[in-house]
Amino acid sequence: MAVGVPREKVGAVKDAGGVHVLCGGKSGLTGKNSQWFTRASAGVPGNPSEYENFGSSSACATSTATATGIRWCRAPASQRPEPGN
Repeated sequence: MAVGVPREKVGAVKDAGGVHVLCGGKSGLTGKNSQWFTRASAGVPGNPSEYENFGSSSACATSTATATGIRWCRAPASQRPEPGN
């Protein structure tokens, strides 16, 4: 499951945002081996930007063809509202 955290501070950048990916199995979701992705994460294009709110919209796809079951996860382009909006 992907959980967007759009207003999360990343380093010194406020409201940069990120996506937390939780894994699960037959007994449900767990935080064990979870992953946290931001624009500061290796392999994620771009850099964290103030008020970017990365993760405000997230999408996942699963595939039983992979060992982990999670094939990819992304956060579509975020809108940058003006401060205070």
